[in-house]
Amino acid sequence: MPEPTAHYLNDVPTAEEPEGLLSRWARRKREVAREAASASADVDATDSECKEPAAADTAPTALPTLDSLGSESDFTGFLSPEVDESLRKAALRKLFHLPDFNITDGLNDYDGDYTVFEPLGDMVPYHLKQWIAREAAAVKTALEQSAEEAMPGEDPTSMATDDRGDRGAAAIMSIHHPHARVEARTGNNRAAREAALQALGALPAFVGQGVEYHAAGHLLIIGSVAQAFQVSTRLGTAVSCSVVLVDEALDSGLPAEVPVFGGNLTRLEGYLGRFKAYLLGKGGDEEIDLAPLTGRQYFDAVLDLGDKPMLKADLPPPGYFAPCAAQGLEAALQQLQDLVGEFEKPRYVQVNSDLCAHSASGLLGCTRCLNVCPAWAIHPDGEKVTVDVHLCHGVGSCASACPSGAISYNYPDRKTLINRVRTLMQGFLAAGGEGAALLIHDNANAERISAALDRMPGRVVPLELEEIGAAGIELWLSALAYGAAEVLLLTSVETPGGVLRVLDSELEVIESLLAGMGCGSHAVRRIEWEALMAAKDSSPAAGRQPARFAALEDKREVIRLSVDHLYQQTARRQMVATLPEGAAFGAVTVADGCTLCMACASVCPPGALQGGTQSPQLQFLEQNCVQCGLCVKACPEQVVTLQPRYLFDDDQRRTARILRADEAVCCTDCGTPFAPRSSITKLQHLLAGHRMFAGAAARRFELCDSCRVKDIMRETGQA
Repeated sequence: MPEPTAHYLNDVPTAEEPEGLLSRWARRKREVAREAASASADVDATDSECKEPAAADTAPTALPTLDSLGSESDFTGFLSPEVDESLRKAALRKLFHLPDFNITDGLNDYDGDYTVFEPLGDMVPYHLKQWIAREAAAVKTALEQSAEEAMPGEDPTSMATDDRGDRGAAAIMSIHHPHARVEARTGNNRAAREAALQALGALPAFVGQGVEYHAAGHLLIIGSVAQAFQVSTRLGTAVSCSVVLVDEALDSGLPAEVPVFGGNLTRLEGYLGRFKAYLLGKGGDEEIDLAPLTGRQYFDAVLDLGDKPMLKADLPPPGYFAPCAAQGLEAALQQLQDLVGEFEKPRYVQVNSDLCAHSASGLLGCTRCLNVCPAWAIHPDGEKVTVDVHLCHGVGSCASACPSGAISYNYPDRKTLINRVRTLMQGFLAAGGEGAALLIHDNANAERISAALDRMPGRVVPLELEEIGAAGIELWLSALAYGAAEVLLLTSVETPGGVLRVLDSELEVIESLLAGMGCGSHAVRRIEWEALMAAKDSSPAAGRQPARFAALEDKREVIRLSVDHLYQQTARRQMVATLPEGAAFGAVTVADGCTLCMACASVCPPGALQGGTQSPQLQFLEQNCVQCGLCVKACPEQVVTLQPRYLFDDDQRRTARILRADEAVCCTDCGTPFAPRSSITKLQHLLAGHRMFAGAAARRFELCDSCRVKDIMRETGQA
């Protein structure tokens, strides 16, 4: 056996010795290494020969200034290694900020320029302005109070260096609500009020929906030549104008670019950014839409200078001005110049058509919301109603008057508002307060109340609403149930008459309701400013346990829970409270003469009237009745009447009772029950002389529809 031969890395196999696999790879690696070393030596030699010329070629020439650089400039000189690094970076920064390089494809969510923002417009949404004003007033009041507590001769601005300064700072930092204060005032009620308002301020802010307006500044002027000339001159180029002349010829002398129309408008409708105006055509039988004749689809605003305003609503739509004096005209012109752009207001109300009892089967039922809307924003829509949110001013009377809760106020919504009442009363009572008087006021009085709160009785706890008309009977009752001894509604001579009428109507209902429960009929009342400031802090406590039910959105359910709670804690109480006419609660009575035709049940929107399932019956579920009156109008015998009342027994309210019952008449041929006996009796009386039921054919009165048809066909020989 031959001896093994050792091979080393530097060994080269001879021809007699075969080259193994590892030896071959080792040899190849040595050859590659020798070739790389040889190439490197050649490069070094070449670099040494060309070093000086290369340095000369790359030496920077005179560079342009950074301010002179533009899209056509040559930036290559700044890339030389001889150029200072900070200068090179400044040049590259200038290069990449040029428009040619600052182009984004729009596909990246983060490639926008977030240092530039679009302005809000000429007018910040009004509710934001009001909020800022209220917060500013609260801060001002807190600072003034802190200054009053400073020691005599002490500079109030230096209070930050002592305990009073800490309280002054806390006054600003702890403001969560326009009525909040820094420290508890003397007396349990004042301290309790502070605690209640602080608890209210801790609630999350309500964020509602908005309604948008878009106006481009095209004004329609209705008036004489002199008026139109004055207005167009006054506005200048800020607003483009069109003119309808009501008493002059078309040769008005106005600039040629101002469209002029002659005649009286037949119709004007719309709101800011979407007004439509119509004139009768020459034939007198067709209306002409004026806006397209001016090259636009709508007019953005209307200045009505005629003797009588075209729109007669108590609260005209946004963008419509009908000034009646020189001062009013000047104010209108100032506002018109600002009404260009995009604007927003809250969406004040919402409609649940499923609850609406406006009409059924062509019969008109509830019209309460239509009767009280001062802006004419509510219109019939088939058997329901609809609200034009762009016309709505948010007065809230419609929601208060609605018996079913189909229309509800939405700024804030009912659940949020009742939860605020609950929070206020819980906070007041938990802090030891007694005899709470919940003061409900509108936004217009917020600053006034904030400034005068210290002078008011400590038991007065304010609650701000957007409009006083939005406070309905469900809010008042829930406040009493949660522990308030009184509910005060702050009104004044400036409160619209329509709102006062709705409030007085609802107050009449709740007075009757409270009197029936023995709770004191005047626990809820209107109050003027002078009477409020003269009120005393002493008042008997509510004397009942506060309710614990949660805030709900259902109007009638909130009323039911509140009334049940109050009723259970009163000693002198009746089974039924008689309510005034027009109340949203009550019963239905049916007199003799009812034939159980079920016309009343077929038109009852809330299902208070129902038919029997086993025999001819008319059943009534009192908790569902909204006293809309549709059943009265649908009854052919006119034997149905409404009975406004409130039944305190919850079990009776929730249990259907039989108003009318009769035996079922069975078909004499097939035995099928098909009609009440009273209906057949009435038909026999009405059709006694009819030839189809004369003589032996009178038996057809007691035949069902199918058998009656068969009997007639047999008689005529068609069977």
